[in-house]
Amino acid sequence: MRVLSVVIPGLLAFALGCGSSDEVKPERAVVFVRGGFVLPADADREGGLTVAVDGTDVELTARRLGTDRLLFEYPWQPGRDYVLVSGGARQTLTAPVRPEAVSVAVVELEKVHAGSVVSGGEPDASVAFSADGSRLALGTFGGYLRVFDTRTGMCVFERRFPGAVVKRVAISHDNTRVYAGEMSYDGFVSAFDLATGRRLWRFRLADELETSEPAKPDDLFAIYAYPQVYCMHAVSDDVVVDGMHSWKPGGKPRHLSRLYRFDGKTGRLRWRFPRDKPLERNIVWFDVSGPTLALAAHQWEKPRPGDTVPQNAVMLLDADSGALIDTHIFKPLEPFFTTAPMWYGLALNDVGHLAVGLMDGRGAVFHTRADAPAAARKLKPVGAFDLATPIEVSGVPIYAGAGWAAGDGSLLYIMTDGRLTAPSAGGRKAVGADHPAANTVFAFDGRTGKRLWQWKLTTTAQFLAAGRNVLAASTQQSFSPDDPMDYGVTVFDTAAEGAPVEKLLYRYHTAGPIVALAVSPDGKTLAAVEAAVRLADDINTVGKYRLHILH
Repeated sequence: MRVLSVVIPGLLAFALGCGSSDEVKPERAVVFVRGGFVLPADADREGGLTVAVDGTDVELTARRLGTDRLLFEYPWQPGRDYVLVSGGARQTLTAPVRPEAVSVAVVELEKVHAGSVVSGGEPDASVAFSADGSRLALGTFGGYLRVFDTRTGMCVFERRFPGAVVKRVAISHDNTRVYAGEMSYDGFVSAFDLATGRRLWRFRLADELETSEPAKPDDLFAIYAYPQVYCMHAVSDDVVVDGMHSWKPGGKPRHLSRLYRFDGKTGRLRWRFPRDKPLERNIVWFDVSGPTLALAAHQWEKPRPGDTVPQNAVMLLDADSGALIDTHIFKPLEPFFTTAPMWYGLALNDVGHLAVGLMDGRGAVFHTRADAPAAARKLKPVGAFDLATPIEVSGVPIYAGAGWAAGDGSLLYIMTDGRLTAPSAGGRKAVGADHPAANTVFAFDGRTGKRLWQWKLTTTAQFLAAGRNVLAASTQQSFSPDDPMDYGVTVFDTAAEGAPVEKLLYRYHTAGPIVALAVSPDGKTLAAVEAAVRLADDINTVGKYRLHILH
């Protein structure tokens, strides 16, 4: 086992199994974070802190953050003066306009390949918080499953899966089990007891979705032709898994996908969708909110003559039974596309409204009537948008895919990515320009579909995550070596009133691109995985494969 050093800003804190960490710059003695103050730990402060404001004293209790910091939760307001008293010492501070992010831990992960600033190819990673935000699961390209305590940054669980990428992770709502979904020859789904590390059960996707042999076994990306867990969510005591296998036997594309709901404790299969056999499409993403489950299914290729399997479909299921409730088919955006491709651009909010982003630049909002009995739920369109659909620049149609979506409360979000040339352009050379709406976050009212606000990021957008009143968007790669390498995470307070700039909380910068992102359900903690990327000279690199946990 490798030794991990977790660094809290300015101080090497502790060592344990799971990797190593980089030092970060020391920060000021008091940091105003979202919902409280962070101070260095000492014996006096551990006994509490008094906040005096407008002649009123409020006693606060400390909560450990990392190993050398204390968090005192308090709803401070920008521009106001606060007197902090601990151990007889008094300090008067004026609250800033915006909070800052405090790094709980920066954890260096195993050595993996670097991507390319020109062609991409960064290594996969996956992060998921527990329901209460106290635990974070991490799956890596090198086949590691790790679980961290988000208050201290300590690694509390580690498992290695040789010959596999840990493609997706989840934690049971009671923090007793962690789930791992592989991309591997077998495509296993596994559950482990968090306290003992004992494997509780596993299920082999390849038994139903088949397996395959890579055409080029030595290719770094050959593993992507294996069956895999493409999406996974912990639901109550259960876990719902999207199994997908997309490969080219004999050079001809083939796709098999299926959803499964397992009893999280025993692995007993509660239902499959479809019931009779796997779907001959890619179930690329799904989301669950209460009794409602929505999934996106498509294939990149134009359907063959006589193919009657639903294409370019969003399907609504009853999450308890797996029964199909409704289907919405998107027609291709002609003449630019022959299909209506989807990726991660599907999300439900807390009350069952649905956002769908298509990789042709379109977006849509649906009302699912999640509060109605299953038979009465429908995919009712309440908004359709040409967010970044093709426009011609120098005779070439350029667009941006709407590949990301998120939901929180009654709000929905769709995000576009960077510079792309429509398939109808054939072999014509791409222009050196972005679509005007590329790399943009759009916010919608889920009830009405009304567009509320938007924010343009500095470079290629990749990954969107939401928690209570918080939205985070990250940047992954540049589609051109001429683009700025402004990597990191942009975080918004979605409950703040006023113009979009009033919603901006902070920017957290990283040296390399972000390849995984999550926000805890309570909106207080953020996790991002950074990767290394080779510059245009194909020699020098920036960034490291490492995990950032922020409060």
